Amino acid sequence: MRTLARRVSEAFLDAVWPPACPLCQKPLETAERLCASCANQLAPLRDRCDRCSYPVPCRSCANLPAPLTALIAAAEYTRARELVFAYKYGRNRSIGRFLAGALAEAVRQNPYAQRADVVAAVPLHRARERERAFNQSDLLATAVAAALGKPLASAALVRARATPRQATIQSRAERMANVRGAFVVKDPGPLRGKAVLLVDDVITTGATVCALSEAVLAAGALAVSAAAVAHPFASGPIETYDPEIWTV
Repeated sequence: MRTLARRVSEAFLDAVWPPACPLCQKPLETAERLCASCANQLAPLRDRCDRCSYPVPCRSCANLPAPLTALIAAAEYTRARELVFAYKYGRNRSIGRFLAGALAEAVRQNPYAQRADVVAAVPLHRARERERAFNQSDLLATAVAAALGKPLASAALVRARATPRQATIQSRAERMANVRGAFVVKDPGPLRGKAVLLVDDVITTGATVCALSEAVLAAGALAVSAAAVAHPFASGPIETYDPEIWTV
């Protein structure tokens, strides 16, 4: 009875206030979470290396940062930026679910992701999580784990040291130094002897996932890969990148 009443109520509200795209506010004509125009900002990557996600040929995955076994991205960051911001800083869970679906589809089709034994979200420091009221990577990691049919072990990882936002630092070397030693494996049991897939919203220089990977490998994991909604795929040294890219 309650379910029927809820459906009637939702139908009434939809009639009075038709569903709108949470990003641009255009009316939605279907059950999609975003209008077609906004959804197209997250166009799937084509002709990409399964291992590093860069355009092929990828020079034998020279772009893959150590110690990652693979870097999997669902989209080019310059196109996904507005969606990521609306989810991460605007706390728009509807857009978050759309991004989670896109990332889940990307890992479902990736052979390196399929080799993972366990999935974990990149943790936030507790102070940062209180500030944002949620960890944006948790929803993404949950969708990835479900898509792969793998267990989720996010609680095993802790960000023990609060660090300045990576977005405030442009140099990759400085970013690496900023997060070095910031992560702790609280419970190595679910990770020991396993191939681990780390999930974040965006991977830029790879400094964060690499620092976390080192902690996970030191705790006994066999291999670590990373997956994210978006990556910039810029070329050349990190110091030459457009600063507008590094604002996540």
